[in-house]
Amino acid sequence: MPHRNIVTHNAMLSGYLQSGMLDEARRFFDNMPERNVVSWTALLCGYADAGRIEDARKVFDVMPEKNVVSWNSMVAGLIKNGDLEEARMVFEQTPGKNVVSWNAMIAGYVENGRMDEARALFDKMRCRNVITWTSMISGYCRVGNVEGAYCLFKTMPEKNIVSWTAMIGGFTWNGFYKEALLLFLQMTLSGAKPNGETFISLAYACAGLGFPCLGRQLHAQLIVNGWKLDDYDGRLRRSLVRMYSAFGLMDSARNMFEGDMKNCDDQSFNSMINGYVQAEAEVERE
Repeated sequence: MPHRNIVTHNAMLSGYLQSGMLDEARRFFDNMPERNVVSWTALLCGYADAGRIEDARKVFDVMPEKNVVSWNSMVAGLIKNGDLEEARMVFEQTPGKNVVSWNAMIAGYVENGRMDEARALFDKMRCRNVITWTSMISGYCRVGNVEGAYCLFKTMPEKNIVSWTAMIGGFTWNGFYKEALLLFLQMTLSGAKPNGETFISLAYACAGLGFPCLGRQLHAQLIVNGWKLDDYDGRLRRSLVRMYSAFGLMDSARNMFEGDMKNCDDQSFNSMINGYVQAEAEVERE
């Protein structure tokens, strides 16, 4: 290439890092005739993403210039590698924190079940976005505080499909099946369109309530909406296997089960076995 500049070099550096060639990336970085904050931040992120957090911290400490992306990347890297205390120290030192800074630290606490610390940051935050609110709702649901999650959900200034799905899923996974279905009805009235994650939660909610007719209606809606296109990992199909098995509708469960065997997991097999056992018990009682 006859003419190279800092943009060209940064693109090449990113290519090495995205390919996992960290040693080659470092050698290339060291030989770059010119580096800017993008170059340094790219190397930092490469090390952090690969779990080499000590190397990432060394790069961060010697950076001649840092911007908010650099600080946020260091915080996110420390969180990813399980060092919340160090991440909080870097977060507190971050000049000009933006919403990404706050969301990263809150998400770190949420993912580790430290909701009191997450809430303290949430309450201090001046400008929250839908990601902030949804993160807190998911965190509360994860630790079983569904009431706290729903209180936040109701006061959200803006909701998107991820927010609705987080709350519906929170109700479902904590055994509040009726509330999950009622919230889904509210969601449809609001104009929000469900996605694959929404339907997974709804399938489990229908199974929990033991309403076969409702479950079949859900499945019919999935077919009409072309659900297979959204089921890239087979989780939606597995939820239907679980639902039909719970109803004792083993022909339907088997059709779903055999339709994509490669994506069936242990839970799918257990659902089928339990379904047949339950169906056999029903026959014997009759």
